[in-house]
Amino acid sequence: MKTTILFVSLFVLFVSCKQEKKEIKPIAFLSPEQQAKLRLDVVRYIDDLAKYATDANKFDTIFDKEYQEKANKTDLMFAYKNPENDTLFFAIAKIAPSLKLKKAATVGKLVYDKNQKIVFYEEGFRTWKMEVPELTITTEMLFQKYIRNEDLSQFYTKNSSGKFIIEFPDDNNTYDSKTRSWQFRGEKNLTQ
Repeated sequence: MKTTILFVSLFVLFVSCKQEKKEIKPIAFLSPEQQAKLRLDVVRYIDDLAKYATDANKFDTIFDKEYQEKANKTDLMFAYKNPENDTLFFAIAKIAPSLKLKKAATVGKLVYDKNQKIVFYEEGFRTWKMEVPELTITTEMLFQKYIRNEDLSQFYTKNSSGKFIIEFPDDNNTYDSKTRSWQFRGEKNLTQ
């Protein structure tokens, strides 16, 4: 009898502690047109600069065609819109250099104003490059944790027991939401 009560108590505790997965399919929150706009808005942050662009002018319309081509090569893997404050969370993957097809995901959040201009943008983390099936499973798990504001430090490279899961942030790279870019805070010149 005591064993049964203990078992039932542990089962109830386990079930109550387990958090329900949130709906994260992009179509649940964004129309196909909104998904395309999101990818185009974010690609200017997560991909290389367009030819002749600088950080200061990368939003100029002269570069729209090149950024549209880059955006078309990305995948909006997951999205979630917080109903309390309209923060839009995203996971966008792009092809990474590799002999096999591998991609890396950037996961972050942003807020649009009433004119659909980004008023807040922040990248939470970037994954290491992975083959697509592994990236999908890994990013889904990380994304669910990210939208619940759970600690992801156990998945940082230095804490993940030799597994390559989250590439940034790390001890040398942090995200600055004011400049909307990753900042290297290691030694200035690594060749000396």
